[in-house]
Amino acid sequence: MKNLTLTAFVLILTLLAGCSKKPQVKVIAHRGGSHLAPENTAPAFANAMKLGVDMIEIDVEQTIDGKVVVIHDARVDRTTNGTGAVDSLTFDYVRSLDAGSHFSDKYKGTQISTLDEVIQQLNGKTGLLIEIKQGSERYPGIEQKVVDEIQKHNAYKWVVVQSFNKKAIDRVKKADNKIETVYLLGQSTFPAYYNKLIKGEVKPDFQGLAVSRKAWSKNSLDSVKMLGLDTYAWTVDDTTAMKQLINWNISGIITDDPDKLIDILEKMGKR
Repeated sequence: MKNLTLTAFVLILTLLAGCSKKPQVKVIAHRGGSHLAPENTAPAFANAMKLGVDMIEIDVEQTIDGKVVVIHDARVDRTTNGTGAVDSLTFDYVRSLDAGSHFSDKYKGTQISTLDEVIQQLNGKTGLLIEIKQGSERYPGIEQKVVDEIQKHNAYKWVVVQSFNKKAIDRVKKADNKIETVYLLGQSTFPAYYNKLIKGEVKPDFQGLAVSRKAWSKNSLDSVKMLGLDTYAWTVDDTTAMKQLINWNISGIITDDPDKLIDILEKMGKR
């Protein structure tokens, strides 16, 4: 009887632990889910939160007068009714642009947000993955400004910073070692870096690798996880690729279609 009671107790604890487990694979809405709403805008972020994503990925650039704004391209031409490089434009001009009509008339008048506004909008209700575009080499001091915003809002637990520019995430770490960082790599740059990583020729001073989905293999993903690093894939909109990465137990998938990924995870019993 005593053994039976102990067994039941262990079973209850196991069930409770299972209920409190975080999702095995994080759903990360690329630019807020750019197939669902105008990318990198407040409506996209609101929609992603409504869907119940785990994180929202954004991109930051810097205006000529030093304001950190949320936009993917170095120029405003593709996603707004304006023209010019972000770092040659004033914040007032960038703010005056329509960043929604290119997607749908429904979003006419949508403005470009500042990083500060996005952090306030999310407010820890979902995680935030900030990609620093290019870094101080083009935008002087941008890393420190990103750090300042994270510190200002005490957002350490739910904000992660990533960049293709290793120097940019190094600067973030130097400014505040408590901030989690991720190194971005492409299909062509991952193999060489991976080989150095596995051989111990480079030491990871970041918490994760975000790699083009086409570059990951099951072996490379497992090896990186063995080093204690989180593993992310970008940008995954193909459902077959989503299922494969889920089966490989990747840490997170960055996608323009977070609704599709959530549906797949639910059908697979992974969410």
